[in-house]
Amino acid sequence: MAGAGLGGRPLLVTELGVASWGSYPSAFVEGPTGQADFLAGAYGRLLQMRHRWHVAGVDWYTWRDQSLADLTCSFCQGAGLLGLDGKPKPAWWAYRRTVRRAGVR
Repeated sequence: MAGAGLGGRPLLVTELGVASWGSYPSAFVEGPTGQADFLAGAYGRLLQMRHRWHVAGVDWYTWRDQSLADLTCSFCQGAGLLGLDGKPKPAWWAYRRTVRRAGVR
């Protein structure tokens, strides 16, 4: 963005995510702990660099897992922070810790 003269513009990161499970093999399916670790690392880095990179916001791909597989998206099915039953996955707790560190209420 800086090279294009847009370095001061706010950056909105959308649809960040990996899955805890999925019906199809994928490099984006990390397991429950891997999903939480990815979220904590990605959000932690974006939080650390938010002023330098002018980060205005970051959205996780989806709140809840989907029961049906999507043939065009190998990680979408299990990318939620909540499982199919609506219960929090480890990534939900990582998300909450990160949001608290950021001071978001």
